[in-house]
Amino acid sequence: MRSADLADMLHSIINRIMSRITFFAALVVLMGCQSTKTPTLPLITELPDHSEAYTIIWLGTGTAYLYESGEYVRMESGDYEFQVTQRRYPNRWISVKDGHWRHPDYDFGNLPRDRTMYFELAFTPDQQGVEVDMRTSMGPGSGRSDRQFRAQVFEIEMADISKFAPYNRMRITQQYLYESGRLEETVELYKLVDGVEHPYLKMEERADIYRPTTLDQAPTVMGGYSGQ
Repeated sequence: MRSADLADMLHSIINRIMSRITFFAALVVLMGCQSTKTPTLPLITELPDHSEAYTIIWLGTGTAYLYESGEYVRMESGDYEFQVTQRRYPNRWISVKDGHWRHPDYDFGNLPRDRTMYFELAFTPDQQGVEVDMRTSMGPGSGRSDRQFRAQVFEIEMADISKFAPYNRMRITQQYLYESGRLEETVELYKLVDGVEHPYLKMEERADIYRPTTLDQAPTVMGGYSGQ
C-alpha cells in the first residue's frame, strides 16, 4: 500500500472515531442539560392541578443519524425509546419527556442511558398563526405553529454549552397526525456560526398517541387479553 493511501485511510478512521466521540458527548445535553444540583423540572411546593389540562401520552422511538462527509449516516447505537406526558392548558403546554438508550453497544463511560427533558410552551395568536415562546431544560427557544397545532417548528438555543461543542442549536419539527393517532418529529442538532448552519446530528422520532379512558372490563387476564 502506498504511503499516501495509508495516510488517507488513517485520516478517515480518525475522523470517524472523533465523530462518534463527540456524538456521545452531545447526548449529555440532548435529553436535558442537568446536574445533581440543578433539577430538570421546575421545583414546586404543592402538587399541580391538572384538571384544566388536556393530557396526552406519547410513546415512541427515535433513530439516530450522525452527519459525516456531507451526509447523515445511521448510528444504531444512538437509537432510543421515549415517552412524553403532554399537558395542554389554555394558551400553554407543559411536556416532560423521558428517553432510554438500550442498545447493547451503548457503553460510553458515565453517560446515563436514561435522561429527562422539560418543555414549557406559551402561545400567542397572530395573523399568520401562533407564535411560541419556550422555556426548556436545555435553554430558551421560540417557534411557530398553526392554530390547530398540527405543524410546529421550534428553535432552541442550547444554554451553558462549550464553544468547542459541535453544536449550539436544536431544531424540532413536528407533525401531529391526530386522525391517525401519530406524531412524527425530527430533532436536529447543529452549530450556528456567523449565520451559517453546520449540521451535526439528527433523530427521526415516531410516536403513538394515548389518552385517558375508562374500561368496561379488565383489559388483561392470565394468559392473554380479555375477549380472546
